[in-house]
Amino acid sequence: MWRGNIAIGLAMTFGLMTLIIVSVNQLLAVTLNDAITREGEHKASQWVRFFNDHMPDLQVLVTSGQPTGEQIAPIESAVQFGEVFRFKLFDPNGRLVLVSNEARFRAEKTTEYDNGISKKARAVFDTGTSNISINDGTEKPNRPDVYIEAYVQALDANRSPFAVIEVYTDETPTSTLFHSVFDWLAIGLPAFCAFAYVFPAIGFLARSAQVRRRDEKVQRLSRFDALTGLLNRLTLTHEGELLFAADSRRRPKVGVFYIDVDNFKTINDDNGHEFGDSYLCHISAILSDNLRDTDLIGRMGGDEYVAILSNASVPELETIAGRILESASKPFTYKGRTITGSISIGTHLSVHGESMDDALQAADLALYQAKKTGRNKIIRYYAGLDTARQRRRNVEARMTEALETGEFELHYQPLLNCETDAPVGFEALLRLSFKDGEKIAPDEFIPVAEETGLINEIGEMVLRMAITEAKSWPSNLFVAVNLSPVQFEKNTLVGKVADLLKEFDFPAERLELEVTESLLLADEESVTGQLAGLKSIGVSLAMDDFGTGYSSLGYLWRFGFDKLKVDRAFLEGFEFDSDRYRRIIETIIVLGHQMDMKVAVEGVETERQHNLLKSLHCDENQGFLLGRPKPIGQFASLIDTQHPGDGAEAGSFSATG
Repeated sequence: MWRGNIAIGLAMTFGLMTLIIVSVNQLLAVTLNDAITREGEHKASQWVRFFNDHMPDLQVLVTSGQPTGEQIAPIESAVQFGEVFRFKLFDPNGRLVLVSNEARFRAEKTTEYDNGISKKARAVFDTGTSNISINDGTEKPNRPDVYIEAYVQALDANRSPFAVIEVYTDETPTSTLFHSVFDWLAIGLPAFCAFAYVFPAIGFLARSAQVRRRDEKVQRLSRFDALTGLLNRLTLTHEGELLFAADSRRRPKVGVFYIDVDNFKTINDDNGHEFGDSYLCHISAILSDNLRDTDLIGRMGGDEYVAILSNASVPELETIAGRILESASKPFTYKGRTITGSISIGTHLSVHGESMDDALQAADLALYQAKKTGRNKIIRYYAGLDTARQRRRNVEARMTEALETGEFELHYQPLLNCETDAPVGFEALLRLSFKDGEKIAPDEFIPVAEETGLINEIGEMVLRMAITEAKSWPSNLFVAVNLSPVQFEKNTLVGKVADLLKEFDFPAERLELEVTESLLLADEESVTGQLAGLKSIGVSLAMDDFGTGYSSLGYLWRFGFDKLKVDRAFLEGFEFDSDRYRRIIETIIVLGHQMDMKVAVEGVETERQHNLLKSLHCDENQGFLLGRPKPIGQFASLIDTQHPGDGAEAGSFSATG
């Protein structure tokens, strides 16, 4: 009997406790929502007044829908005031004018409203009564756990409404605070009927809810890229493989884009990481806006993106990629700084049964080709890229091997005094062959060395080999070595050159370093400092291939070159338009002399060209007529005739043999 009474008592107690708890919680939930709503309305009204006070020509923006340069900064800073993380601007008719979303904003056309009109916004404008709603954002990406959407009138100086602003405020901290207070009340009121086992149960349930929310947040973070909100690499790979498997069964084709931001390192370095992050978000928005709802788009890391398009065709890929490329080429502004960037896109339409890895590799090859051939373009994968990729791998492997085994060779080409035909120095030219004897042109292996970073090790090796060889020459002969722009990137070049000169006790004035104009466009401040450093240790500087690039006179003044090396193209032009090119060459020579620089002309292949340079009082010339590049041992007799102080005739070069 007593056991039955205890059971009945426990059941009644539990039922009463449950009824009280449910009733109290319902009452507190209503009170809590009302308190959060009032707090959200207050914050929204404050924010609208702040925005109205700090936004120049807001009424003009309502009419045009396009922010001016002066309005950009207030719009960007507005979402940092209070707990506002997003807002929408509506005109008096309820038409959506502008959407701001955190660090970026853009005009947005949407089908969310009836004929483009928000009934809520129109009602708020007509009645003057704000429309406030509280929302649960735990299941929505890029939303706080609790947030308010508040439609509030914007008033002019005469307190007359001219627009409606929908303000999104983060009420998670307020909700947490109110919950912490009301939860105590919810526990205290039914405490009289609670038994010792009830409290651990409540604690367990609360802990379970907290763990569940934490797990959900971790799951969201594990799926999406934290910066851009796109799929991360892991999620894109997983969902992409499922898409490829499904489409493989249905036999439609899957399209793949591999996308890279052009010169992103320069953008980041010149404008700062905050600007760079904002630019990546801008590119992400462009991709999202132009891809279909069924497509997958993810950030692979850094400035690389991948899009996977189900059931695609070649025309669709070309159309979508074209829209993306065009949008990315428009100016981008952030906090008063504006750039005009670009992207490169590699595309591939899969064949039946092709794996996702193979499709991505094909698109990546196309992307590499797009970047290699000038950037800001779209390249569609074709079979020849596999051959080119394998060739590039073979060249890279051969360079790595040659570095380890010392199989790189230096050939030398003489530079002659134009007046006496006596050699004044030799240019060191790098040579490489495959094991089977096939020669690899410098135009092929140097770009690969620059892209892989091997050029730094190779460049130091060339300097060491050239200085070692020139050490045995007569002291009136210099050695010229070409430098790659990549060798300037780590800002260690001056120290390495100085160390080599000291190690071999080689006079700095006998070393000539040649650079091209492309170097001077990369990082003017860094390059200027390093060129000045090379000059300070006594090394001679020559601008190579002068006349083929930008040929800015400003470069000549700013960087203090000792010599201009005129590109062979001018002598080639002289052969079919003698008068015009003679005047051009003469002008360059006079210009160089007026700026206290020596002038050397490359590409001398005929006696006529040779005599032209003599008549124009050029300082030095170089070319096949005067000596082809070859191992230095084949110039031994010419070098042996050179001794400082000897007459020029002793070592003069005979063009006829």
